[in-house]
Amino acid sequence: MTVLLIAMASFTYNARRSRKISRGWRRHRFLDVCEGRYARERCRSRGQIGRATPAQQSPECRHTDRHTRAMNMTSKKPLHTVPVPSTSFTTEAYFDGQESSPAIRFGYGKDGTKHQGGIKFNHVLAVRTRSERCCTAWHIDGAYDTLVEIEGSSWVEEMRADTAEQWKNKWAMHHYMIYLDSAGCFEVIADSWESL
Repeated sequence: MTVLLIAMASFTYNARRSRKISRGWRRHRFLDVCEGRYARERCRSRGQIGRATPAQQSPECRHTDRHTRAMNMTSKKPLHTVPVPSTSFTTEAYFDGQESSPAIRFGYGKDGTKHQGGIKFNHVLAVRTRSERCCTAWHIDGAYDTLVEIEGSSWVEEMRADTAEQWKNKWAMHHYMIYLDSAGCFEVIADSWESL
């Protein structure tokens, strides 16, 4: 009887513990995805946004506020939508920088036929990717399955400033971005793009 009670107590303890871990994981995942909004709300509740000078704010609030201002100064211009929803891709989307023209590539099925699709970029200067868990709402809104151009991009300005004088104006610099389900966000600075 004592052994049975100990076993039941151990099982109950482990079940509660796993629920706590599960709840904690969900909360962590939520914060991962909504980091900026959550940090702003926390800072606002402390009275640090809208009331304090930047020097008086906590480092977390200063970073969030700076990040938000940078994102708000840009706009997204839709350019191209993938032929099928990325949830229907038969292969995971990936950035292929091996060929002469770098591209985001993916496979999909349409009308019973397999297709290879993608978006090719010309004169690529820089590339960055974010896994799905590191994307904020800004990376997804307007860019889900849609190639957008980020107008007023601070990344383009940074690249232009860092580029050697002889190459600065050789090609146009456009900041392109697309979010694809399960793959995350792809960002490319390039001269132009075309659908494959």
